[in-house]
This record gives sequence, structure tokens and C-alpha cells, in this order.
Amino acid sequence: QGFVLVRFKPGPQPSVAALMRPFEEEAAVYGSAAMVPTRGMEADVSPVNWKAVRDVDNEGYHVAMAHPALQDLYGSGYYDEPLVNGVNRSHGAYNAGRGRRWSVKAYRKIAPAASHLPEHQRNAWVYFGMFPNSVFVFMPETVQFYQEFPISVNETVIRGATYRHVEETRAQRAARYLRQRIERDTTAEDVRLTIWSNEALESDDFEGFYLSDLEYGLKAHHDNIRRLIPVATMQKRPHEEVLAVLNDQMLEQKT
Repeated sequence: QGFVLVRFKPGPQPSVAALMRPFEEEAAVYGSAAMVPTRGMEADVSPVNWKAVRDVDNEGYHVAMAHPALQDLYGSGYYDEPLVNGVNRSHGAYNAGRGRRWSVKAYRKIAPAASHLPEHQRNAWVYFGMFPNSVFVFMPETVQFYQEFPISVNETVIRGATYRHVEETRAQRAARYLRQRIERDTTAEDVRLTIWSNEALESDDFEGFYLSDLEYGLKAHHDNIRRLIPVATMQKRPHEEVLAVLNDQMLEQKT
């Protein structure tokens, strides 16, 4: 679909094309291969552990409480699908009505009818999460991706880019601006959530995860981490100098 992904070393995952094949037909109608970048790559460093970022992004039930604009746009129709074969899908169909918040109301009013899309995709944002750290977002007027990379125990780079139609209409450009306003607020809210989550993990009172049925996406992510990095199953953190060796030994024992 126009994205180029680079793998520097062999890994246990299939190719991205193979992972995304179940969603190829759904993604292809957006025409992302023919789109162009809006502002190029953007990146920020967040002062949290990488796992805190992923934990927040792997469950969507916090939308109703933490993201007023997204709740206004698609909160009543949003749902997450389980992580299957390395990919999960989330779908946010627009709420009935035009919305109450200014940015949402204006976005719904100005965004042109996406006649190039199937009817069920014309009024929705669709997310494809690819384990462990990549997300593709398909919207009627734009497509984007974002990723997170740990650069230290308490620092994470969040990078991404947005793409638009080459022959973008004035209405599409205005809708993209309003979408950016919604996304800007959402990103700031998520940063606060990741900081709180990171603080909780570092607290002396933290005794482990107790997940609800609503957090099946989070559990699936943790299960994959434990499978690939078995040292993560240990109750006590090993010393840094032996961590890698110990993890290799545990992997050999599994095989």
C-alpha cells in the first residue's frame, strides 16, 4: 500500500505484507500508495518506558474517559478486535449527529463525502496495529502511521507521518486540518496517560497487573512479549549485566 518497512536483522515475524494480508482489501481502497506526505516525518521523545506507551495504546476503553474529542466523534461505535497473528484492528464509526465539540462539529460538516470508499468505511477511522510497535490509521481523507521505539529505560521515541491525496480539494484540506486538531488533543491526552502509567509501574506499591475482560488486547500484547522475551516472566528483575545471557538461556530451554 505504498509503505516501505525496513528490517535490519532476521526476526520471528513474517513479512509485513503477509501479516497485513487479511486486511489488504480493506486498506487498498484508500489509495495510500498514490498519496504524498503532508509535513514529512515527525518525532517526539516521551519521558516514559516504552511499555507504558504500548499499554495505553493497546486498549480502547479509555477513549470515553480520556479523549473527549474522539468520544464525541466515534465513541459510541468504537471497538477493538483481538490480536491475531501479529495484527489487530480497531474501528471507530462516527456517532449519529454532527458532534458537540467545535473541532468535531466542523470536521463532520466540512469533510466531503468519501465516495471512493465503500459505504461502511466512509464515516469511520480504522486502525491496524502491528505487533509490537506500529499502527496504520486509515481515514476518509488521510492515511497515517506511527511507531514507538525505546531509546533508554525511561525514554521513548514516538514517530510518524501523515499522507494526503495528491489532488487534494479545499474541503479535504480543511477536513485534514480539523482532524489534526482532534489528533493533537488526543496525543497530548495520551502522553499524560503514559506518564501516569509509567509512574504506577515504578511505584513501590505496584504488585503486578490485574486485567479486566476489557483489556484483552493488552493481555495479548503482554503474552507475546513474554513468549519472545521469556526473561519478562521473572518475578524479580535480574541485573543488567546478566539479563541478555539469561534470556538466551530461557529461550533455549523453551526450544
